[in-house]
Amino acid sequence: MGKRKIILDTLRGIAGLCVVVFHISEPFGCFRTGAPRVEQVCGHGYLAVEFFLLLMGYMLGYAYDRRWQEGMGFGSFCLRRLKRLHPCVISGLVIGLVVVFALSFCSEPIVGWWRTTSAGMVGWYVVAGVLMIPAFGASMLAPFNACSWTLYYEYLGNLLYALLVRRLGVKTLGVLALLSFVYGCLFVFSVENYAGFGPTVPTWAKYCALEGGWGMTGWHVTAGTMRLFFPFFLGLLLFRLGVKVTLPKRFALPVSVGLFLAVLFTPFSYKLGYPAHPWINGLFDLAAVGLVFPLLILIGVGSETPDGGEGRISRISVFFAELSYPLYMSHYPFMFIHNWWARTKTVNLPTTTVIGVCVAEFIFYVVLSIGVMTLLNRLTVKKRSVT
Repeated sequence: MGKRKIILDTLRGIAGLCVVVFHISEPFGCFRTGAPRVEQVCGHGYLAVEFFLLLMGYMLGYAYDRRWQEGMGFGSFCLRRLKRLHPCVISGLVIGLVVVFALSFCSEPIVGWWRTTSAGMVGWYVVAGVLMIPAFGASMLAPFNACSWTLYYEYLGNLLYALLVRRLGVKTLGVLALLSFVYGCLFVFSVENYAGFGPTVPTWAKYCALEGGWGMTGWHVTAGTMRLFFPFFLGLLLFRLGVKVTLPKRFALPVSVGLFLAVLFTPFSYKLGYPAHPWINGLFDLAAVGLVFPLLILIGVGSETPDGGEGRISRISVFFAELSYPLYMSHYPFMFIHNWWARTKTVNLPTTTVIGVCVAEFIFYVVLSIGVMTLLNRLTVKKRSVT
């Protein structure tokens, strides 16, 4: 595979951190009771999902195309991907199960579905989470850890690559990427794109965005497949084309980071055409995924950092890149508590207090994910030493 791409590692780490910021600030912009809607801090943090899937498409080609040619089999590929992804899936499920079980003893209805779900269905949700299959009967693909939904689609992308897509040529991939883009446009600009709020739609919720995928409704399935196909096919196409963008070492990393943060922290539809022209936000999302993110990938594979991947900045980038999966999969179960608190307890609190609590939360999630990553690494090393 060659040496690590430090710029891509940096962007992957930033994406993981920004998802947490997005989720922490989300309830203040959506569900606050008795208070006016406020702006989401990381307005387009949800596009980190598209970046992850675009990077997945590129890296599957980068890491495995040659291995298939050298005789790697389907079973070996699946085993490699399971070793890479499934430990974080299981750790996220365990954390979610512990959090939800603990909250069931609270007098406050923080997790409402738990109280009305039979023990048999709860057991089924756990089995479905372990096997990474949809938790039929629930409202979400993964009731204990909603963030698992992206891993469901990432697993689907891996299977598509192994069974079919790896065999396709550049022209066919180009056609699939184009068709997926059209599919995305039809979804984003559909009048039914209300982010799954159901028949009662808040006036502020009418927007155009690359949103959805975590639920079990037809709308969410459409959203999830759309959010997978376009970046996945495009990422693999970029690898197969062999195109790179080379910037001077001095500027490549700061330019990439600055552009990435500019996209993720651009305010949401409130300042992008809301309420009269919500389509402006849709155009922004499609441009980010179809133009800006591919450019960042090409810069990441074609440019280097001044330290050549050996200095302190590179080591920090690799660390947070490796932390991105544990962080992504560890923090969301606690959003049950955070969303309830933000929705019901913060209306009369000073802004500084709310910000302080949110910052402390963010630090807690990072520390927790470091612990999870350390534990998973030790278990992996122990398993290797035994086998």
